[in-house]
This record gives sequence, structure tokens and C-alpha cells, in this order.
Amino acid sequence: LEEIRRVERGENIRIYGTYADSPIFEQAELDKIVRTGLERIANMQQGDGGWGWWAQDRSSAYLTSYVLYALTEAARCDVQVDRNVVDRGMNSLKNAEEADLRDPLWRPHAQHAFAAYVLSLRGLRAKIEPAKGDDRPGDLIERLWVGRDKLGLYGKALLAMAMAELKDLDRARTVLANIMQYRQANDETQLVWFRTPQEGWWYWWNSDIEANAMVLRAIVRLDPKSDDAPRLVKWLLNNRRNGYYWRSTRDTTMCVAAISD
Repeated sequence: LEEIRRVERGENIRIYGTYADSPIFEQAELDKIVRTGLERIANMQQGDGGWGWWAQDRSSAYLTSYVLYALTEAARCDVQVDRNVVDRGMNSLKNAEEADLRDPLWRPHAQHAFAAYVLSLRGLRAKIEPAKGDDRPGDLIERLWVGRDKLGLYGKALLAMAMAELKDLDRARTVLANIMQYRQANDETQLVWFRTPQEGWWYWWNSDIEANAMVLRAIVRLDPKSDDAPRLVKWLLNNRRNGYYWRSTRDTTMCVAAISD
């Protein structure tokens, strides 16, 4: 905390390898960083339109979802994103999810809910004509809805937001009501948080920080006057692990996006 106070006083010291007067707050430098990032993303796009872990790699539905989520958020913030890159990515993600829907062992999972949410940002749905004798819904959103009790908190929040994007507000609010069953509160400190599993915490879909950030986004989208939103923001701020940020750049990104909403 003393180091943070020194930064706030404007002293030019090094904290964890970065300068207190970081150039990221210069608009020209920020624009340069954004351009470089967009170029790297475009160069790493695979032939099928998706993204993998490396430049020469098989496309991953999860990583493709993550990249497209970032690009659509950037475009929403007036960053000039190549529409062709996004269109190819969305097509790749839709194809991947439709292929998965044909899998007899398919099960509801946050990864599928993430893909459904990202597709919904463009008004898209993954859907197939089920094979003869397959009674499962052929629409990804419908299949997640039917199996929503098997989704964790993170997956439920993503499903609620996907349904909201697709104007299915009544069912989106039903999913949000399911989420509220996990609500925990401390009225004395005016904190609200949502209970997450203790096992498997190293997976992104079980991260307490990310899950609570995504629940905050769902609350703000579907119940913007909720008293829980500012209390959940307070819980997130209190659970920073490293002064200004959380455990990683990824969960810090999710928290900043949620609090910005």
C-alpha cells in the first residue's frame, strides 16, 4: 500500500517491473498498442477463420470465442476492427458449435455458453437439424436452456446475457433468478458475492473473480437498478490480490469490463 501511495504522489519508482508513469496513459501510445494487437490477431487467424493457441495451430472454439469477444468489445468502444476478420471468425465459431451439437456425448458447459454469447453479439445462433431419433434441441441456446441446471454460475451468466442479446428477456431473467440462488451477502459491510465451487478453481469457468464479474454484467444488463450491483462491485474491488489488479491480466480484464458496464 505504501508503494501505491508513492505512485499516487507521482514518484517515479518501479513496481513489479513497470514504471509508475506508464506510457499506456498516453493516447498516441495506446493507439499504437491497439494497432499492434489487432495486427497480431489478424496474422494469427487460421485458414478456417478461427484461432488456436499458436499462429500455426488447429482452431479452438474457446480461443475463437475469446478473440471474437475482445474484437466485438473493441468495436463497441469505437476501435476500427476489420469486419472481415470478425465475420470469418464468427462463421468458424458457428460451424464448430454446430459440429459439437451432433456429438452424442455433448453436455452443457460454460465453454458452449461462452460461444453462444459471442455469437449472439452478432445476432447469430448455432443450430442444426438433429439426426433421426435424437430428441435433443438442435439450437445451441435451446439446448443450454434445457440443461441450464447443469451449468455453473459462469455458464448461467453467459446464457442469460446471450438470451438478452437475442431479445429473449423473459427467459433471460429466469436464468438470472436461478443465479440469485447462489447469492451471499454481508449487510454490515454492504458486500454481495455469488458462491462458486471450491474444486477445480484453476479452470476459468470456476474462477470466483471471473464468475462474479460476469454475474455483475448479467445483473447490470437485466436488472440495472439492482442494489446488488454496487455491492458486488465493492466485493470485486476488495478481492484484488495485487493492489491495482487481480490475479491475472485476464480476470483483471473481465473485472474492468464489468465495472465499466
